[in-house]
Amino acid sequence: MDTFKKKEGSSPPQVWDLDSSLPFPCHPDHYVSNSFRPSFQPFSDYQRFFRIVYAPTFLQSFASDRRHMKNWNGNWIAPPPAHDPIVADV
Repeated sequence: MDTFKKKEGSSPPQVWDLDSSLPFPCHPDHYVSNSFRPSFQPFSDYQRFFRIVYAPTFLQSFASDRRHMKNWNGNWIAPPPAHDPIVADV
């Protein structure tokens, strides 16, 4: 399932998903076949949707205040990472 073309002289594509149990970085083909299981078809009312975002664009606009890592009471579900929260460049 090789779905990626490599430009001459460019580095190979990589997926960095720190929330999965897959090794990282890993090749996109390995990531898709082991995390999304393309052979499994969801109910007909649902379909998968993926968005590939150019890394510099992502880094300019993405931020995370880690709210998703806390429970309804505001307590950490698991210890937070030691590094500072991600803030957007803008």
